[in-house]
Amino acid sequence: MGAIKISKTETVNADADHIWRILSEEFDAVDNWASSVNHSEMNQGADNTPDGAPPGRVCTVPGFGITDERMTRYDDAERSFAFSVEAEKIPSFFTNMESAWSVEPIAPGRSRVTTKVSGNANGVMGALVSPMMKRKFQKTIDTVYEDLKVYAETGQPSAAKAKADEKYQRQLAKARG
Repeated sequence: MGAIKISKTETVNADADHIWRILSEEFDAVDNWASSVNHSEMNQGADNTPDGAPPGRVCTVPGFGITDERMTRYDDAERSFAFSVEAEKIPSFFTNMESAWSVEPIAPGRSRVTTKVSGNANGVMGALVSPMMKRKFQKTIDTVYEDLKVYAETGQPSAAKAKADEKYQRQLAKARG
């Protein structure tokens, strides 16, 4: 069994409380700013949510399909949380997927945001496909950070998000006929 571990830390020119609000209080509205998420909504089926944590979310993510994301750890005072991730297009030999986030102030109007994604790649197939999945997860995280920085710093979605929304709307219109 192999482990998948990806970590990223970036400085964002916004107050930690503002970024924390976007990431935690607006957890289910990630589709407002993340170009890698077509749609998100509160996960009504989430249970065992940690005290004070927002309910989980369900997202439509190109390349991963429908995701079921549930809070596993939440600390409002420390501005940190973690959530499990299950997605219809992540093969079953990838298990225990989790995304952990933290936000810390480093100066007035500047914050450090850290993400750690982890999971297990099981069996021979997991070992073979793990490098490709790790690259896919890393690319998604990089895109999320680019979008978060723009949204937190300007209050507006990124140009990439606007383009992704236009593409998604065209796909919906085409599917409706």
